Order: sequence, then C-alpha cells, then structure tokens
Amino acid sequence: MRNKIAFLLFLVLISASACTIPAHKKAAEDNYRSKYPYTVLGEDYGLLTEDDVAISSCIAHPSPFSLQESSPHPYWQCFSLSGSAFECEEADENEEGRTAILAVVLKKDGITNDYLSRRAIPLDACNSHKDDWVRLTSNQKFVCISGGLINDDSDKMYRSWIFESYKTAKGCDSYFQGGCNLAHKIQNGCNLAIMAQPAP
Repeated sequence: MRNKIAFLLFLVLISASACTIPAHKKAAEDNYRSKYPYTVLGEDYGLLTEDDVAISSCIAHPSPFSLQESSPHPYWQCFSLSGSAFECEEADENEEGRTAILAVVLKKDGITNDYLSRRAIPLDACNSHKDDWVRLTSNQKFVCISGGLINDDSDKMYRSWIFESYKTAKGCDSYFQGGCNLAHKIQNGCNLAIMAQPAP
C-alpha cells in the first residue's frame, strides 16, 4: 500500500514539474504582458516571446478583445493540440491553378476555432504549410496561434479567425513570408513606437 501511495505521489510531482514554466520565461511573459496587455488571450505555456507578441502590433493597432466586434489585430491564444487539424479545403481553379482555403482547426472549452486564410491560395502552397504544421507540431502538446476575430457564433460553439501565424516549441510558421520575424517587419516599415499604441 505504501509503495502505491509513493508511486502516485511521484506521478503527481512529475506532472506538476512538466507543467511548470521556468522563472525566466515567466518574467519574460510578465514583461510582454505589461507592454502589450491586449494581445495574448490566456496562458501561453512558455511558448511566446516579446517579439512574437510585438509582431501583432505591426499588423494592426492593439485593442481590448471583444467577442461582439471583429478585429484586424491578431490576438494570440494557445491550445492543446489534441483533436487539432490542418486542412486545405479545395476551392475554384484560377490562373494560378488549383487553389485551397487554409484552415487550422483547434478546440477549447467546447468551442471549435477555425483559423482561415484571407483568400484561396495555391493548393501547393497550402500543402507546403501543412507539411510545416506536421513537422512543427509533431510530439508537441501545445500550439499558440495568432489571428483577428472574424465571427463569434458561441451559440453554435464556433468562432472564425483570420490566420496570421502559429508557434510551438519547435518553431513558427506564418501566412506571410517573414511573418514570424520582428526584424523583418521593422525593416519593411513597421514603426512599433506608433503601432503599439492602442487603436483610436
């Protein structure tokens, strides 16, 4: 009996240590939340950096999150990868050939969250993003993803978002080239001193 109790206590300790965020990452999180108080919704599991969060301000001025209004500001939120999916939903052909809507499907608190590309993109490009998704999420527990809210239909347990980028402990991928790199954004005209100010 004592051995069983000791074993159960060991499992609890292991589980707790696996979920603990190192002190330096927690300090970094506190720092970026003070600078960008609106951008991260919920826990980040130690995955995000200040640069990750700052990139959202390069895309659109931050504003308090509201389910009642769509927003161009890409909010970060993090999900368990359990039950997640990456889909390339084929659309019409055009001059570029076969196209698809990129869709990342994640669930939290019983609500399905669809992160969708702005438009149909070449099917080959979507499949390339899908390959990156498989590589970056393999053997990972959590993913953080950013996007602006398009529509909230909580009554039907559904929300849709514009897909910007996602990140795991293995790395980051984004809709736009350079979308995971703050230096790239700044070199291409992002003025954080202005853009990080709340939306008027």
